[in-house]
Amino acid sequence: DPKPIVYAPRSIRSVQWPAKASEVAGLMYTIPGLGPFCYGCPTPEAREEAPVRLDWRWRPGRVDANLESKTGQYVVFSETGSRGWRATVDDRPATIYLVNGMFQAVWVPPGLHRVAWRFREPGFFVGLVAAACGVVALPILPWAWRRLARS
Repeated sequence: DPKPIVYAPRSIRSVQWPAKASEVAGLMYTIPGLGPFCYGCPTPEAREEAPVRLDWRWRPGRVDANLESKTGQYVVFSETGSRGWRATVDDRPATIYLVNGMFQAVWVPPGLHRVAWRFREPGFFVGLVAAACGVVALPILPWAWRRLARS
């Protein structure tokens, strides 16, 4: 079944990081029967299935979700993991776990909580400084080139 961008799966299996690339393919083929998996996620204690209320809003670089759960729940954001993503639960930093080899999950404790993902490009300011240097150098280069040619 296709999943929405943000969803709360009934369960997630915790697995070890694969030693070989071929083991990843094996894990992917288990998803239909055994459900989603997570590398090194803490596994919650066995619990009753309880209704979960989840609503979310997506904007570029920003996802906000509200989750109400009686037992605690993982919330999965179907966006590939990247160094630029940060997550919070009730405005406190949260650990992002890798689900199904590529997506992001956050553990949310029991109760009503606000989950937020934010993206900031890690190299944005470096690129901005490089572009500014290029703009400044552009009018200077012809002058410097002529001076070097005369020497």
